[in-house]
Parts: sequence; C-alpha cells; structure tokens
Amino acid sequence: MAPEPIPPGWSRLAVTLGALLLSACRPPATAPPAAYRHPPSPVLQATFVTAWGGVPPTSLFSHPAGVAVDGAGALYVADTGRNRILKFSPSGALVATWERAGDGPPLHRPSGLAADAADNIYVADTGNHRVIKFTPAGSALAVWGGPGGEAGRFNAPAGVAVDAAGNLYVADTKNHRIQKLSPAGAVLKVWGSYGFAPGQFNAPTGVAVDAAGHIFVADTWNHRIQKFDAEGRYLLEWGALGRGDGHFNAPTGIAVDGTGRVHVISAGLWTRLRDPADVLRGQRVQVFTGAGRLLRAWGRGGIDPGQFDRAMSLAVDRAGSVYVADTWNHRIQKFARDGVLLRQWGALPVQVLKHPKALAADASGHLYIADQGNFRVVQVNRHGGVVAVWRVSPWAVLEDVTVDANGAVAVALTEHGVPLVRRLSAVGVVRQELRGFASVRGIAVDSAGILYVADWRNHEIRRFDASGQPAGRWRVEFPGDLAVDSKGHVYAVERGRHRIVSFDAAGRVLRSWRGPADVDSGFQDGSIAVDGRGRLYLADPLYHQVQVFAPGGRYLGRWGASGPAPGQFYQPRAIAVDQTGNVYVAEPLLDRVQVFRLAGLPE
Repeated sequence: MAPEPIPPGWSRLAVTLGALLLSACRPPATAPPAAYRHPPSPVLQATFVTAWGGVPPTSLFSHPAGVAVDGAGALYVADTGRNRILKFSPSGALVATWERAGDGPPLHRPSGLAADAADNIYVADTGNHRVIKFTPAGSALAVWGGPGGEAGRFNAPAGVAVDAAGNLYVADTKNHRIQKLSPAGAVLKVWGSYGFAPGQFNAPTGVAVDAAGHIFVADTWNHRIQKFDAEGRYLLEWGALGRGDGHFNAPTGIAVDGTGRVHVISAGLWTRLRDPADVLRGQRVQVFTGAGRLLRAWGRGGIDPGQFDRAMSLAVDRAGSVYVADTWNHRIQKFARDGVLLRQWGALPVQVLKHPKALAADASGHLYIADQGNFRVVQVNRHGGVVAVWRVSPWAVLEDVTVDANGAVAVALTEHGVPLVRRLSAVGVVRQELRGFASVRGIAVDSAGILYVADWRNHEIRRFDASGQPAGRWRVEFPGDLAVDSKGHVYAVERGRHRIVSFDAAGRVLRSWRGPADVDSGFQDGSIAVDGRGRLYLADPLYHQVQVFAPGGRYLGRWGASGPAPGQFYQPRAIAVDQTGNVYVAEPLLDRVQVFRLAGLPE
C-alpha cells in the first residue's frame, strides 16, 4: 500500500496539527447548472463585539506539545500555543519561563523537548526549523539548523533525544528523516526518506534513545515504531493503523525509561476510520519491551482525568512516572508506571470550547453550541456565561443543533455510526429519537415545532411533526445546512448544485440563487441562518467570510478576511442570528465563537 500523505496543516504543529475533525464528505464534483449570478457588492460594516471559547489568557497552557524531565526531577513543558518553555520544580511549582534564545528570534511553535546528563534542555523550535540547547535556567548555549533540506538543516523538526554521550537525535519531520548531531552540533549521520519501506518515514514526530544507544522513532503517518542502531541501521519495527493492542493511530510521542521499556502515545490524528469511536479508543499510552512486545496500555480519548485529546508527547522520570503533554486538553498529566493518574497541571474552565461545530439562538437571547471536543451541547447567555450543559456520548459526532420557540433543543448526531436526531425538552430530557437516515447534515425547526432534517446521502429533506411522526419529504441534491424563517419557509444549502434553495412547508421550490461570481464557494459547504427580517446569512469556510442576502435572494454584501485576529475568520463552519440582530460565527479550528453587530444593513 502507498504511504498516507501528510495531512494539510501539519506545519501549524500545535494549533491545527491533524485537527480531529470528523467532517462531512464532499459530494462528487458536478457541473453546476446555469443560474443567475449577482454582481459583486461592497463589503458590509460588521462590528466585532466579543469572542468566546478560546483558551483564556489565565490558563496555564495553550496546546502544550512537548514535555521533558531532567535528572533532578524538574519538569519542562513546551507551551506551544504561546511560544514559550515553562519549567516546574519537582514539587510542581512554576519556577521559570523563557521565550527566546538570547538575542535571536522568539520561539515559534516549540514542540519536542529532551534533557541531557547535565540537565541541559534541547528544544525543537519547530516553526523556526531549528534546535536550541538551553541551560536549566533558560540561557541559550547553542542554536543549530535553519530551514532547508541539506544535512544540518531542518523542516519543522518535532522531536529530539539525547544519548549518554551527549549526541543529539532530531526527528526532522517534514524532511522525513532522522539527523544525528555531535554534542558540538556537527552532523554525524542522516538517514531516512519519504516512504513506507523499512528505514523510510512519513512525518516522524517522536524520537527516543535507550541506554544501549538504540534509536526508536515514532513514524507518525506510517502508524508504526521503528528501531535503529546508533549508526542508523534498521533493526526492526512494530505497529500498524488500528485501535487494538500493538496498533497505533498517529503515534507522536515516544520515551524510553531506565529499564528499556518503550512508552508510546498515539494522538488519534487519523480520523477516516469506519467507526469514529475508534479514534478515541486509539488515543492511549502503550508500553513495550525494546523488541516491541506489549506490556501494558492505558487511557483513551476524552476530556476527563486520565483521558487524552491529541496528546503530542510524553516523558518518563527516573522513578518511572510518565508525563503526558495532553495537547488539546491544554494540560500535563502525570501517571504512575501502572497508569494510575497522580496529578495534572493546567485544567481549563467549563467556558472553554473545543471544536464548536453548530449554533442555534433562541427567543430569550441564549445561544446553543454543539461543542464537539467537549462532547456536549452548551447553552450560554448573552455574555457567554454557561447556563446549561447536555452531555453526549464520547462516541458521538455532533452534526447540528436547533431550538424551537419554547426553548426545546434538537440535536443531530452520529452515534456508533448511526445517524439520528434527538429532541429534548427545555430541561434536557430526551422526548424523541428519530432514526432511519443515511446521514444527517442539517436540521431546523419552525414556530409550530415542525422539524426538518437534511438527509445528505439520501438526497432529501424530511419533515416531522411536533410528535415526531413523518410528515413529508422531498428531493434535494446533497442537502447541507438548513434554516427556517418566520413565515415557515425552509432554506437549504443544496451542495450538489452549488446554490441556496428556498421551499414552502410542503417542499415546493420558491426560488434558488447563487452568489456573486467571485465568492460563491460557500454554496458547496456553507452554514446558513435567517434573521427576523428574513435576511439570510451564509458562513463560507473556504473564503473565510460571511455573505448576506435579502429575503428574495438579492446579494447584499459580505464581510471577513482570513486570520485569527478578532473580526477575522478561519474556516467559519456555523452561524446563528438572534432576535436583537447579533450574529454568531463559530470557527472549530480556533475553538471560538465570535459575536458581531451589523449597522445600516440594506433590506
């Protein structure tokens, strides 16, 4: 079989690294039918109000992707999202922070860490394509590398290890190789190339060395561990993609303890599995002999203590305790050698969102967020304060959320591979569970409690009355997101025809339209909402913007630009509008929801 390609976004190591997105498959490419094309309109004046859900400034970590322990028991953490290194005393107190190497440029997405016999710390400064050697106090002793493919230069190095003689091993991730440097930084050996044969690599992320000088490499996108001698000669390998014993899902972190046991953490970055639950089951620590025989395993994907979310690194101290950089849970967890959780640093408050996928607003000013990474639907007030939380199974993939005039919530999800819709009471009690869909991509509810479901693979929109009984269906080519206006008209993103279609409640087509010639991308993969005046808003993830249309489909304008700053967007995936005109936009890859007000919006 051919090697799996490096997923897009790998270079944004900690913030977008292999983002755990169980996104909908795109429909087959089709030639869009001829349709009316609106002329371009001016950019709308949208005022940024606030944002919710990102990692707060008061949190201890933001996407920590590296961890190491020195001989004295001090703990070092690569706080990747904030471009810094943190040092903790053996008792767990924060004692030092550093963000640059002397007068050189600041750290940029630091990841892998290692400590030598003298307790010097080596940092894979991934975004700057270099490795830096620091004293235990954070003073830079040496800087090696720079961007490039020549020996001694790196391309997004993500892992480092040091042997007993002080030689440095670097997982040169995007060059698909390992480099061995002398204590002075001279290149001693380079081995590996892109591929899946023995001795080849596909984005190796972790590297470790045992007391005998054997080198172990976490060959991440080949889902295996490879073992080499000190000269880079291939010895053996073990592992394959899977969730069972001895299998891996993107192994990223590797460490060897004093007895030669090899500890491996899988980040679960490969999401194209038959059962999405296998992504969670594969995120665990496994311990092997140096020959690859499994000794024990613990953990799984999740947010609770002892669980992991895209953990990128681990380390073992002299007592055999294991430290895991639980990257997307923004924390470090410490385990005994048998997997018993001992302590953690950096837990986040309940307000923090993780991959918000869908939004809905009710008549009371509350917003409902399908918070996929936290396995919940959360209700927040106008200030972002959490009002209520409804948990879903950790095996569930949230697809959409909607709320009726009485505050009753409906949630579309896929659970153990089964698409379904659950209708809840206003206090969260399950009232109905609707099944029989091939897939669900959008849901919406009208003022009478009639529920509409976009069954993507069956090419239809289905209608259910307030008691959950089927009340009609009609054909739409690959229907995506849905919305309903105050007149009971239903709007759908018809992804197969690259257009918006509006229907009456019986499914008769009222009108359809496409956007201006330069920005109609959102009609393939956008999310929609309708305000109280019947204007339609479309979140466009490809062009990082929001488009607005009049009730009859006339194009009014757009706002937004690509970026992470307030008021900018990065792949906006969900949108909602409340009765006061606030517009809410969710960006799953930035873990946030932004709030806007529009002034002088045309009718």
